[in-house]
Amino acid sequence: MAEQVPPIRLVICRDDLPRNPRWRDLGYPDDTCWDPIELMQEASRQGEDSPLFREARRIYWEAMHRLWSTYRRGRPFFKSYWCDVGRRECTELAATPSNQRLVLMEIVSAAMRYGVGRPGAGVLREYLGRPVARI
Repeated sequence: MAEQVPPIRLVICRDDLPRNPRWRDLGYPDDTCWDPIELMQEASRQGEDSPLFREARRIYWEAMHRLWSTYRRGRPFFKSYWCDVGRRECTELAATPSNQRLVLMEIVSAAMRYGVGRPGAGVLREYLGRPVARI
């Protein structure tokens, strides 16, 4: 049984995000808008071999690199909204550093919760060839 997503949601939108088939029912501004929890939950449900899982993993890594200040791809930041699904109303968030950090942390925590992201400091092992800290 899937967990219920809260009625007031932090929603991210950008042209390169996967299409959300439920966007109109939820009152999101565009078909490329997702609640990060909803996206990661659906990607996990579809499995690691699905295109949605690969896109969710890409979004997770983008968020990680933005948090580490190592992001170099040049894509614009997500348009972010608070959406009340019950009333079908969305309010755009200002693009302040604190709001951007909130969005990134929401993406990372949702990805880790649903198995799309990799928890722990071992996430850099594949890039460094060793653990981050040596004891």
